[in-house]
Order: sequence, then C-alpha cells, then structure tokens
Amino acid sequence: MPYVAEAIPSRDIKDTLDTQWNTQSDNIPKPTLVDINDGVSAHTQISLTRGGLVAIRTVTPVIEEEPIGNWSFVNRRTQVELTIYTPTSRQRLYDLQQEIRRIIHARLHLLTNYQRVQFKAFNELTDESANIWIGIVILELVNNAVAFET
Repeated sequence: MPYVAEAIPSRDIKDTLDTQWNTQSDNIPKPTLVDINDGVSAHTQISLTRGGLVAIRTVTPVIEEEPIGNWSFVNRRTQVELTIYTPTSRQRLYDLQQEIRRIIHARLHLLTNYQRVQFKAFNELTDESANIWIGIVILELVNNAVAFET
C-alpha cells in the first residue's frame, strides 16, 4: 500500500481559512493566519496592525480515538484552538469570530482529511487596559467509523 502522509489538523484549518476568507468585505479584512507549529511562523515577525492575528494550534489530546463495534473501527476527534488578537476593538474581535464561524459552517463536510469540522465554542479574554482584545475559538475535526490502521 502506498504511503499517505498523516493530516496535520492546524494546517488544514489554516489553509481553509486562508482560501475561504471573504476578502470582498471591507468590514472584516483578513487577519494574519499563523499555524503555531509549522516551523516557519516562529521566524516570522508578526504585526497586529494588518487586521489582527489568528494563531492556530491543536490542543491536547491531538488525536482522541474511541473504538467501536468489534474494535475494527474507530471514531476519531481532534480539537483545534484559534486565538484571535486584535488591537482595534471588541467589535472587531466579534467580527473576526463571526467570519471564522461562517467559514466553518459553510465547510462543514468539505475538508479533505475529515468527515466534519464543527464550531464548538468562543470565549472572550478581553483586557482593555492593554488595548488588545483576545478571543479563543475551539473547533473539532471528526472522522467517525474509520478503519483501524494495521
């Protein structure tokens, strides 16, 4: 059987946001998208002035498996965290979150490596004294009833 590279969840989400962001909207310009562990972003200077930043990373456990049936198949889940930073305003934070949610809902069953991507949660971590607004979006990538690799 030919070698098939394992999917990297944070890369899939970054690529999806990058290609699906509504760049026609003046209200929600695309922020800088960074896959935290891609090996490139660590050497890139990041500026919040270009519309903000969305830092994308997988959270522990990266892959969670639940055997089903006779243990020949598994339900597999991965959570991805998107931390949104904007120096603009609290409204901008909510607008960025809304555009991410729109993309995820539109691409629900359209990711190549996963059967489904779900928008799970949004939490605001605002500290106005620092003039930066921060929020965290949690996404879940799901593959159900897939065969165990042997």
